[in-house]
Amino acid sequence: MNTKMLSVTLATLLILSTLLTVVPTGFSAGGTNLKVLITDTIGEPMDSDPAWSYDTGSAELLMNVYEPLLWFNRTSMSTYLPMIASEWTNDIINETSPEGFVWKNRWYFKLNTSARF
Repeated sequence: MNTKMLSVTLATLLILSTLLTVVPTGFSAGGTNLKVLITDTIGEPMDSDPAWSYDTGSAELLMNVYEPLLWFNRTSMSTYLPMIASEWTNDIINETSPEGFVWKNRWYFKLNTSARF
């Protein structure tokens, strides 16, 4: 490893260690104040519409408010797990919407009758 790369790596580690040792305001190592709630987030949500939210702040809000129809299966990239939907089917269609968009698929979802709203 050359010395230039070593010095950049050491400088990066020094900066990261400095950032990680900063104590947040309102926190004291001497005791715990049970009347103060300190939260940390990555940013404010930009949108609460599930169809338009692409930032992580909005996803944080949506994942704690909305219950989705389906959820990702951790063990497979092609299967989903039921949440509110108990069954679903996908019909392949080739239709044009009134706005001129081409529709390729139509999904049908049967909602779980034991879900509480």
